[in-house]
Amino acid sequence: MNTEQLRAADFGAVDSDAGAWLALADALSDSARQVGSEVLAAIRSGAWRGCSADKACDAISGNQEQLTRSADAVERVATALAKAADGWRGAQGRLRRACEQAPALGLRIAPDGTAEPLPGRDAQPRDVQELSSLAKGALAEAKSIDAELAALLGEAGGQASTTGLGGASLTVPSGKTPDEIAAWWNGLSPAQRDELVKRQPEVIGRLDGVPAADRHRANLAVLDEKIDNTTGAERQRLKEIRARIEASRSGSDVADDMYLLKLDTSGDGKIVVSIGDPDTADDVSVYVPGTTAALWGDLDTDLDRAKAMFDKANGNGGDVASVLWLDYDAPDSVLLHAPDPTYAEKGGPTLRSFVDSLKATHQDGGPHTTLVAHSYASLVVGDAAKQSPGMEADIVTVGGAGFGLDDTSGTDVEKALNLEGDVYSATGGTDVIRAAHGFEVHGDGPSELKGTEKLSVSPFTGHTGYWDDEKFLSDVSAVITGDKDDVSGPSGLQTFVDDVLTVDPGNDEWLGDVGKDVSAVIKGGVETVTSAGEKIGAVIDGGIDSAKQRLEKIF
Repeated sequence: MNTEQLRAADFGAVDSDAGAWLALADALSDSARQVGSEVLAAIRSGAWRGCSADKACDAISGNQEQLTRSADAVERVATALAKAADGWRGAQGRLRRACEQAPALGLRIAPDGTAEPLPGRDAQPRDVQELSSLAKGALAEAKSIDAELAALLGEAGGQASTTGLGGASLTVPSGKTPDEIAAWWNGLSPAQRDELVKRQPEVIGRLDGVPAADRHRANLAVLDEKIDNTTGAERQRLKEIRARIEASRSGSDVADDMYLLKLDTSGDGKIVVSIGDPDTADDVSVYVPGTTAALWGDLDTDLDRAKAMFDKANGNGGDVASVLWLDYDAPDSVLLHAPDPTYAEKGGPTLRSFVDSLKATHQDGGPHTTLVAHSYASLVVGDAAKQSPGMEADIVTVGGAGFGLDDTSGTDVEKALNLEGDVYSATGGTDVIRAAHGFEVHGDGPSELKGTEKLSVSPFTGHTGYWDDEKFLSDVSAVITGDKDDVSGPSGLQTFVDDVLTVDPGNDEWLGDVGKDVSAVIKGGVETVTSAGEKIGAVIDGGIDSAKQRLEKIF
């Protein structure tokens, strides 16, 4: 909850809910009384005698007690809702006073309740302190009321599951496919979905198979909570993400509205953002960044790349959504980590789940999907494609390191990847990734594999310059929108440069002994780092076990 939500909230709906719950409590109480006066009274008066009558009386008495307990529980919910609505109105009133006073004092109230100076205005420290205290106090009170109500509703939900009121239906399934999650979600009522989004936003927000709009609502709640409880540069990054999402949704044109589909602030951080609604778009591109990509890294660059592809495809008349998918732990170092395939082995199945979810949640049967993989991400995309059954998507590698394949088998790349789609490759003339192709760090370069089609790219484009290359943007947007006949392919100059710089697939010894030595050093470095990591992990695990034993002795 933030100040914007509290300030704009209408608690009339809570009053209505309280009234509905109270009416239900009265109905349950009336039913309990009716069972006693009309059914049990007749048996006890002697109208029915014998062992069967005694057993029936005991069973019906138990049902009457259950109705009474349910009525009491429901009445407690009604009372709690009414109390919460009154408390929230009081907190809302204090917040609105702070917001109304702020402009005259040269201030504005931020989402976390902090009073901040308006652009070009100077504010008195005392005013900042007083308004911040008033706004933050109101927000804290509202959150406290929310937590208290959530605890009571959770307790009531547990009681409901044992009395047949349906609490158990809100259990989130685990270990299910996106199709299974989508079927479960569609089987819930709108009220149950809203309840899950409110109570378990971190769970719902990352669940492949839940529609984008619902995941977005859940993840916004997660984002706001993280902003409230994070400091320093990380808090600033999260606020920037929030501002960018709000800016995308400020106009009447909803085509480029941003949807927050995943947020994980642990470690390097993970995030999935879609520009445009993937559940309604005809064509969805999924951009997967490579080495050094992280939530706390150069995120703006990756968002800008996704936006550039959206703008180009949308400008060509496509009904598109452009996703930045950063839901894997990307290598942190080109030399130390990028040669290691385990990052892709861990990230590939997660990416595959997301790709499958695009079809599961789509409102018109499924979009045409294109995976755009930069650098190391080509290995991640390749691992996702290799998961059974075959993946329905096109793949575009951009300065791709490789799929972990070589061309000695002569098999088409689509068949080798178990892919139901086409494979395209773009490699700039000055892209240093060509060295990785020469050493075959992750197999042959994507463009060297049979069946790969080359996209147009300037011979002078380097490893990070593709999204500034109009030739590349035109071709990749044609793939994204399914207009594959419009792909121009490599120019004569580009073909010449590729012929000069591409390693001859039939001569893998082209580097000689020096190349073998360099390759051995690279691979040896990866093994050394991996071994050291395993040793450090063992020490940490041992320390945790020791700490647990000490705590067990104390408590």
